[in-house]
Amino acid sequence: MKQERNQRRDEKRERILDGAVRAFAAEGFHRTRVSEVARAAGVADGTIYLYFEGKDDLLKAIFDRAMGRFLERGLRVLAEAKDVREQIESFIRLHLQCVGEDRDLAVVFQIDLRRSPGFMRSLSDGMLGEYLEILQGMIERGQAKGLLDREPAARESAKMIFGVLDELSTDWLLSDRNYRLETKAPQAQRFVLRALGMNRDS
Repeated sequence: MKQERNQRRDEKRERILDGAVRAFAAEGFHRTRVSEVARAAGVADGTIYLYFEGKDDLLKAIFDRAMGRFLERGLRVLAEAKDVREQIESFIRLHLQCVGEDRDLAVVFQIDLRRSPGFMRSLSDGMLGEYLEILQGMIERGQAKGLLDREPAARESAKMIFGVLDELSTDWLLSDRNYRLETKAPQAQRFVLRALGMNRDS
């Protein structure tokens, strides 16, 4: 019985998060009222507050859920890669795949989060920090093997790579051209590997 209640609670929480993504993408985070999130999720207004403290808490939960799913997929992909080059290429491709899979979620990430610099700073200590640590680890392994340049430092390189992928994602979102974001992966992979100092034969 308790397990069923927990399952129903989890399902409702997911419904609220999905509704929040749709509502924020349609109206913008700052313009969206909690009542509009409730309507999009198909729940009563007060139900939102049984699960979340407010809009900021909802936005953080949306980010954490999406990044958690990405990191879970990312670790599987990295485990299957045979070397550092393949790990970096796979990570880049997966980032663009994940952003391109859900346009509403991309709007929330690429537009709404950018309007809340304080919120972004708080995220850098959580899931985003884990993202950068995974990328940093790959770069450090490549540097230790002599495959990648030691400058800039691995942490700075990880941030730069995130910046490249983030900009490609924003450009895709704002573009009036109809293309899949994932198709930009080969260009991004070549650019990043050259920037890291890995030549074609490494």
